Amino acid sequence: MDALSGTAFSAFVLVITLKSLLLAGAVLLITWFMRRSSAAQRHLYLSVAVFALLLLPMASVVLPSWNVDLLPHSFGPSGEAFISAAGPVGTPDPISAADREPSARLDAGDNSANYSGGETGGAWRIYPWLLLVWIAGACVLLGRLLGGKLYGHWIAKRASEMEDDRVLDAVKRVSQKLGYVREIRVAESDRLNVPFVCGLIRPGLVIPSQVKRWPVERIEVILHHEFAHIKRKDILLQFFAQMACCLYWLNPLAWVLERKLFIERERACDDIAITRDIKASDYAGYLMEAMEELGDRRNPVWVMSAMAEGTDFKDRIISVLDPVAKRTAPRIGHRSGVAVLSMLLLLPFSSLHPWAVGQPAVGGDVAAVVESKTGAGTQTSSSREAVPRDDGELAAAEARGGITEGGRDQQADALIALLDSPIANMRKHAATALGEAGKREAVSALIEALNDEDSSVREHVATALGNIGDRRAALPLAGTVTDDPRARVREHAAIALGMIGDEKALSGLIEAVRADPEARVREHAATALGMIGDERALSGLIEAVRADPEARVREHAATAIGMVGGEGAFEVLVRSYKNDRDARVRAHAAYGLGHLGDDRAFDLLVEGLGSRHSEIRAHCAGALGLLGDRRAVAYLKKLLRDPSQQVRELARNALTMLGE
Repeated sequence: MDALSGTAFSAFVLVITLKSLLLAGAVLLITWFMRRSSAAQRHLYLSVAVFALLLLPMASVVLPSWNVDLLPHSFGPSGEAFISAAGPVGTPDPISAADREPSARLDAGDNSANYSGGETGGAWRIYPWLLLVWIAGACVLLGRLLGGKLYGHWIAKRASEMEDDRVLDAVKRVSQKLGYVREIRVAESDRLNVPFVCGLIRPGLVIPSQVKRWPVERIEVILHHEFAHIKRKDILLQFFAQMACCLYWLNPLAWVLERKLFIERERACDDIAITRDIKASDYAGYLMEAMEELGDRRNPVWVMSAMAEGTDFKDRIISVLDPVAKRTAPRIGHRSGVAVLSMLLLLPFSSLHPWAVGQPAVGGDVAAVVESKTGAGTQTSSSREAVPRDDGELAAAEARGGITEGGRDQQADALIALLDSPIANMRKHAATALGEAGKREAVSALIEALNDEDSSVREHVATALGNIGDRRAALPLAGTVTDDPRARVREHAAIALGMIGDEKALSGLIEAVRADPEARVREHAATALGMIGDERALSGLIEAVRADPEARVREHAATAIGMVGGEGAFEVLVRSYKNDRDARVRAHAAYGLGHLGDDRAFDLLVEGLGSRHSEIRAHCAGALGLLGDRRAVAYLKKLLRDPSQQVRELARNALTMLGE
């Protein structure tokens, strides 16, 4: 590739990238406004956008150029490269630049030398190198995509034919119910943990071996979802979207669009299953049970279509339970109209070139360059900049799925109702979703759920109450810390109380620090007392730092004493720093001294910077930053060459706190 053709092609790539940004951004904005429409309708618009992105380069080359003065000439290639990229604007003059009148070369000035011999000038000399970077990235991503497809094909080829009559009968019933008449291969494999559809042209279904042990109802729910993928040809559409990501890998909105397409296809298949005589609550329950049994391990999303991979599981459950969600698929007339209208809009958009050609000369240098190359006397006029805007707000809305506050209230009611479900997994996931959504109207129901018979549900309920942060939960959680028979539940309740920070929990946490038989409960209770910061907790923390047999409990108690403060705290921490047999405890005692902010600790902490234990050096450095005494600057700078990365990082942080 010579310099001139490389620059011309670089200009073409830049134009296509800018157009893809605008096209993807427009479609994502449209689907955001359609957030109360059905997932199938949003998926339709996103699919059309994928095909438009794939057709955009070819259409831009084949269609006549429509040159519009949007970007200044500095954004585009100069001279011959620009004309090659933007399209023909006239018949080139066969006379070479060397045979022109001397006046033409003089008018061009020194810049004409930059273009002699077929070279381009200015910043565009580096654009061929940028083009090579783009090609390398596209090839790497294409290799990843094709390798993933081959991996999925490898799994499918080695999967054995399904012989279980229950599963085969369920396959027949579901395919008839969905109106899918073609026979497909159904296989089983122990190499994967989720059902997936394989094959772009001739789809097949591979099911994990353990599915054969499931109840028939749950098998049919899973098959409804997978056959919906097959009938909608989702695998082929997603492959095209992934190809668009390979082509436009420099465009972040192309990746957002592909991700959004993936999410909407899963929701559309969920909707198909729900509208086939399956209750939404039953479907959500079976989905939770399936994911609980199959586990968390995931295969690459680009490899295969899996029922729950690559999506936000909580958001899917919320979508399934949304009582006002629209679940209808667009009719064939609607789909055809969208496709035709999109192509009609794509044609002028593909022809658009954002640099005007053939305008009157404004600058002598550029005019002489173009004239010396073409004889047409044409050049680009100066214009205002039009830099595409990266709409962060749109991206955030897409990441949230565009759920309105009113919608969330209705979904919260459905999730609260699920706390009474007979299925423990449903109660657990409902509690988690309510906590992450921060719904205070769920606090009363969650407090009641602290008495759930299933300990894993109680764990998630405690965490949810901590995430919500409502002080009404302080006393019930304090009772859980002291009375629950399961240590993990008591541990989660202690963490939640630290997040809530209410003084009403002091007595329960102090009792846990002093008497709980599990060390992990005592350490989290100590941390929670430090976060509450009430001096009434000091006696219990002092007792823990002096006498607890577990070093990790003494560590957390030492830090908490520094956060709580009060009379006697300094002396206790100094004694712990000097005398504790565990280096980690001594390090945390040093950090607690920093939290106290007592200047008497300065010399002790500086001395600790020379400890042979890296953790003590690191925590002493952090404590000096908290202490705020600028005399520590010279000592901390010496630690920037410490062999321990942790020490160097905490020294840098401390220097930043001291204004260095």
